[in-house]
Parts: sequence; C-alpha cells; structure tokens
Amino acid sequence: MRIVPLFVAGLSFALGPVARAEVPDIYPTWRVLGIDTEQCLARANTALIALDIEMTEITSTSISGHNQAARAMFICVADDPTVTDEATTTVMLVVAGEDETSAIALRDALKEVF
Repeated sequence: MRIVPLFVAGLSFALGPVARAEVPDIYPTWRVLGIDTEQCLARANTALIALDIEMTEITSTSISGHNQAARAMFICVADDPTVTDEATTTVMLVVAGEDETSAIALRDALKEVF
C-alpha cells in the first residue's frame, strides 16, 4: 500500500511549495469590572469608535473590529453572581497584528479609552 504516500509526495512535488500566510501575534489583556455585560459592550463599542476602528462583528458577548494595522476584539463575560455580592463582568481585550509595535499601541490605546 505504498501508492498513497507516493501519490501525495508526487502531488506536493507537482504543486510546488505551499505558500504560508504569516500568523499575527496576539496581545491579550483582561480585568474584572463592577458592570454588567451590556455596559461592558457599550464601553467597548465607544472605545472602538473613538479610535476609528471599523466594526467587524457584534454578538451578545463580544464586539470586534479592525484597522489597517491590527484586529481587536472585546469579550465581555458576566461573572457568576453566586460567587460575588455585586454584578461583575470580566472583560478581555485581544489585539492581533503582524507589527508588534502597532498592535501593542492599539491595545494600550483601547485600554485607555475603555
């Protein structure tokens, strides 16, 4: 049954080297706030708009967008109310970009305006 490996090897030789896209680096940050999920998403939306980030997707727990340098996503997760006495939400901000300096600058700017 050596036909299959030879076929795969021949096919890859015929097609030549496979082009690989650069995987962007990811720069996360998170914190717990005394707000609910809706307030978290509203603040995230305001932060993205303030920095002229084009909206890509909005769900019930996240909002994302991008500019030429990077992509950013805020994820807002309500914490278990039986664990804490007040409503809290964990907000995570993830920025991905190929240029480390630009991606980190965007992450820090979003944290500042959030």
